[in-house]
Amino acid sequence: MKKSEIIVDAEYIIKNRNGENKIPQRLIQMGVLSDSRIRIVRIAPMGGTVEVVIDETGNIALRMEELLQLDCELAAIPLSKVDNIKNKTFRIKEFKGGFLFKQKMDKRGLSIGSTIFEAERNQGFHLKLSENKIATVGRGEASKIILKPVNNDD
Repeated sequence: MKKSEIIVDAEYIIKNRNGENKIPQRLIQMGVLSDSRIRIVRIAPMGGTVEVVIDETGNIALRMEELLQLDCELAAIPLSKVDNIKNKTFRIKEFKGGFLFKQKMDKRGLSIGSTIFEAERNQGFHLKLSENKIATVGRGEASKIILKPVNNDD
């Protein structure tokens, strides 16, 4: 994992633990196993420590160098954390809002499983959907929309 790929509130799947010395063993003892899901909660102000949640069971703090030795794949990211989408396709994984929020998104043509081909950030988000529709959401709403990257085999 590269430092530039670490995004707060993003969720990753651990594919492999790289590294030398005792760091991989320490990560195993803390429950950081291959195929585990980790979510970045926050990064310390000086960047030395990162708080993560492992498999939604508990929070732990990792040193940045430990986190960088993990081979991770992006599993989910809030729409608000995604820069302009041009060459990537995302699918809506979940909504963090309640029933009324889901109804509101449904009226705009957004539902769980909807595919987003392009997103432009301009005083909110303009989303190009698979049906060639454009949906607009505000920044606050965008933080409640969780996306997952679509691979070619999905």
